[in-house]
Amino acid sequence: MNTDDTRTRARIWRTLLDTVQSLLVIAAVAGQGWWVYHLTLHSTWTVVERLLTGAATAGAVGLAVNGIVGVALTRVRVGLDARAYGPFAADRTDDDDSFSIFAGPGPRSLCHALLQAEEATSVDAAKRAASEAFQLDRGRRFLRNADRWRGYPDGEATFVLADGLVLHFAMVDGAFGTDAHYTLLTDDGDQPVAITSLAQLRHLLDARHAGLPLAPARPTGEREDRPEPVAV
Repeated sequence: MNTDDTRTRARIWRTLLDTVQSLLVIAAVAGQGWWVYHLTLHSTWTVVERLLTGAATAGAVGLAVNGIVGVALTRVRVGLDARAYGPFAADRTDDDDSFSIFAGPGPRSLCHALLQAEEATSVDAAKRAASEAFQLDRGRRFLRNADRWRGYPDGEATFVLADGLVLHFAMVDGAFGTDAHYTLLTDDGDQPVAITSLAQLRHLLDARHAGLPLAPARPTGEREDRPEPVAV
């Protein structure tokens, strides 16, 4: 199951969970109001007094049920939200469909903090790989899709092109700081190839499709039918 299917299912379950909680609160409020109203049906209270008493007790019961159910389902909601929007995502913005759970209730142990850091680093690596790919994919139609990248706690990420063919991302030390480095990897022992353009990547995929080993793309302007120089 791909990432989009997983997120869609998680969002559906999250919506159903909220709906169930709302129905439970409505049922508790209606049941409490009905019970109090009929309990005082033969009393000396006026209709207004019975209605006000029923509404007050029903509201209190509704708040109590909502709080209890909300606490009971907190962990389930956190898990669904992590699958739907990405674990430990940033605060929701207009152009970023994500959310924040750092401010929510929960344990504050070192193990919990470490888990948050590892998962946040993985998400950051995937988004960084897609963002840095602007130097390769200016059209934003292929490598700029963050959902296609899988990040890891060490800050690296992978983009599965096909079975046995993966594009690897890592930030490496360069002459003026750190640079984004993309490498094409295979599962059959081919030498890893540094990727510097989409045209080069297409050339390598074409060679792979033809059953040829990976080989660097020809320099720009070099013709395949150009004859070899002859020594004079």
